[in-house]
Amino acid sequence: MSAQSSATQTTPLVERSPRQVEDSGVPNLFGPLSGQILTVDLIDGSATARSLADPLAGGRLLTAQLVTEHVPPTADPLGPDNILALAAGPLAGLRVSTGGRLSIGAKSPLTGGIKESNAGGMAADSLAVLGYRALLLTGARTSDRPAVLILDEAGARLADGRPYQGLGNEATAEALRRDHGEQYVVVSIGPGGEAQLGSTSWSASGREARRSWGRQASP
Repeated sequence: MSAQSSATQTTPLVERSPRQVEDSGVPNLFGPLSGQILTVDLIDGSATARSLADPLAGGRLLTAQLVTEHVPPTADPLGPDNILALAAGPLAGLRVSTGGRLSIGAKSPLTGGIKESNAGGMAADSLAVLGYRALLLTGARTSDRPAVLILDEAGARLADGRPYQGLGNEATAEALRRDHGEQYVVVSIGPGGEAQLGSTSWSASGREARRSWGRQASP
């Protein structure tokens, strides 16, 4: 594992599950459509939010726009100049059939171009209900400083990832939900991602079945 690893080298993501139906009896029909882009610097944990230029932008369109905006064409896909963009669609959080898919995109080390993969589950709905259309991860962490990014109603913060290092995706999800609560959706990279192998994928685990994304710009 290199000293300067990619933005997601050892960073499982924990998102809060949506509760709008349980809290109010009806979905929030306006909050998700006014979602923001949350940028988190993985070096120091600082987070900033900005409004969407287009309220209907989402999914692979938004991940492609963010990669184009933030990643230099000559950037090393596994280096600190790459980013990782996670974007929900405009219908996420509205309880619309097939509207809760989450796209993950970045510069691919396999092609050198912009790559995106999407999957279902509760990750996109969880992101949307918190008020965000997209989560943008920037910066890089060294291999001896793995971290967990926790995102919930209290905001975004980094926690020590060393207790979970080397665990498989299912074991990671079980341990994180044990330590932080069953209400979270866990998006993790597993040991293959930590080792930057070329055939790894992301995995999301919540109270529903586990979902997976294909190989991205970083494992």
